[in-house]
Amino acid sequence: MRSPIFQMMRPRSEAFIFPHGPSSAARELPNSFAPGVAFTVTIAIQAAPGTVVVGLEDAPPSGWVTSNISHSGSFDTQSSEVKWGPFFAPSIPTAVTYDVTSPAG
Repeated sequence: MRSPIFQMMRPRSEAFIFPHGPSSAARELPNSFAPGVAFTVTIAIQAAPGTVVVGLEDAPPSGWVTSNISHSGSFDTQSSEVKWGPFFAPSIPTAVTYDVTSPAG
């Protein structure tokens, strides 16, 4: 059974960008998922000219398992968030990713 992804992923993804301005980060998800099957979460980063540093956090649903976190990111067990950075210009990536697996059942 495939479930709509938007019902399961909390809308909690944050980017810390300095200086504040028109930069953004947007989480990209598949339209659906199958319980117990991993899928990739992508966070696209658009750093405006003049951006000095970027840090990101994303919170998968409680009980879901994260893996394959890109760009030396890590899962913080205290906050239950995937975290990246800080990334300093000119080495700010255009996207970061991680895999997440929902409970099987």
